[in-house]
Amino acid sequence: MPAPNSTVCHLLVLAGALALAGCEPDSKIHAQKPADARARLTYRNKLDKHNWLSPVEALRMIRERPNLQLVCVANIEEYRDGHLAGSMLIPVMALRMSIEGDKPVTIYSEINRGRALSKDRPILVYCWWNACACPTVPAYSELARTILRRMGFKKVYSVEGGMRSWIAGKLPYEKGEPSPSVTPPTTRPASQ
Repeated sequence: MPAPNSTVCHLLVLAGALALAGCEPDSKIHAQKPADARARLTYRNKLDKHNWLSPVEALRMIRERPNLQLVCVANIEEYRDGHLAGSMLIPVMALRMSIEGDKPVTIYSEINRGRALSKDRPILVYCWWNACACPTVPAYSELARTILRRMGFKKVYSVEGGMRSWIAGKLPYEKGEPSPSVTPPTTRPASQ
């Protein structure tokens, strides 16, 4: 029997740790309490605080840096509930697999449209900053930033408070999935 892939092992360890911690994020049932948000802010790496942007600072960065890569690291359901225009969707649990190796895993091709992350361009990652029974577990965006940094990405930023804060700040966002870039063929005969 072949040895398990190290990425798979890392994902299993993380999933096990979250299960043991009793962490069950559920954006549909529980609203995040202010104390949970404060605990998450306290937990994050203090040496990395300049990489956490308020939603307004993130919007300014999006407008000022046309080469900025936007990446939603939440799941597809949360992406459909709200995402930043033009962002890719790479759930945090698939992030490493979508980047490393000779043939990185391509996911959500309808949304990502063949785009891949570049180490030469800055990245803004965001999640939904889910309410959680254990707020000291890092937000998905913080976990994603850690993964990307370890993989050699230099300029990686996160939206503080995620999409919840973005929406609460009444900033522009989209819902659903982007329309296909190519119009499907029609069976209707051309008019003569």
